Amino acid sequence: MSFSQIGVISQNTPRELYELSIHKENEILWFYEIESCFAYLLYKNLDLILIDNDIFNKESVVKYVKTIQQMYPHILLKNINYSSSYDLLNKKVYIPKLEDLFLPKHHSTVFQPIVKINNNGYDIIGFECLSRFNYYEQLLGPDFVFSYAQESLELQKYDELSLHRSIIRAPFINNKLVFINVRPITLNAPNFEENLLSILNDNNKAPEQIVIELTEQNCIFSEKLLKNKCNNLKKLGFKIAIDDFGVGISNLGLVELMCPDFIKISGKFVNELLTDATKQKIICNILELCQSLGIKAIVENIENEEQKLLLHKLNAHYAQGFFFSKPLQIEELLLISS
Repeated sequence: MSFSQIGVISQNTPRELYELSIHKENEILWFYEIESCFAYLLYKNLDLILIDNDIFNKESVVKYVKTIQQMYPHILLKNINYSSSYDLLNKKVYIPKLEDLFLPKHHSTVFQPIVKINNNGYDIIGFECLSRFNYYEQLLGPDFVFSYAQESLELQKYDELSLHRSIIRAPFINNKLVFINVRPITLNAPNFEENLLSILNDNNKAPEQIVIELTEQNCIFSEKLLKNKCNNLKKLGFKIAIDDFGVGISNLGLVELMCPDFIKISGKFVNELLTDATKQKIICNILELCQSLGIKAIVENIENEEQKLLLHKLNAHYAQGFFFSKPLQIEELLLISS
């Protein structure tokens, strides 16, 4: 039996880390903790998981093994003796401890412009701050990394750290807006507003240019608390946005609760937009709803001229996507903004 995707869970560091940049093949993924392996399975497949004997019988590991067996019965799980299996595991991607991924040298911020479409093209109105993770030339997706944080019960800690770094790293350009992703667990935290204002004050920045963009709405805990938080933030000068509108839980309920300034229409509706009449009608209905409520609607994931022209025809005024700009380093952002 051959396995194309193998996961190894061991707290023994494989070889020297500088060697990892040589091996681009993803034949073996080396997880420092089982939580990161479980988070990985939410996005990609593994055929075989090998678990080091040193941790195989730990209570937390046993719990995850049982869960993996129930959710992914096709995956074969085995325990191994790390020392005797060492030489077989020479091609790998190494996924370290969560805290290592968030070291400043591995965690960076890039900035993707958000634009207003007009007859002559478009104008940049702001940009979204996006986390990137590069561990010794290994790019790890932010969705995976924050799922890893959630499985480790440290999502709020690292989401708040990412938010604060976004504020510190983001340039304030004229009157352009800064969109910053926040998960409900962080938004609902005690003293969220005070901590946010403190970071802004320390960096000579004002709340009027910050858009708090609520993401992963399926994690909302208290509707009453969410409504109060949004009201308080708006009174302080912040703007509010709902991310991925149209997917997940009742977004219409969130509109009533949050009274957002912006709604970002999920890129899911942009796929096959040119030929799918149903998706065109859905976008039109959302745009009409937003217009009637005085909300600016931003359509995500625009990738080509044809999509942009159709959106303009449908009276979509704001958009984001690779057609307008990829996520940029700060120097690139300052250059195009000037």
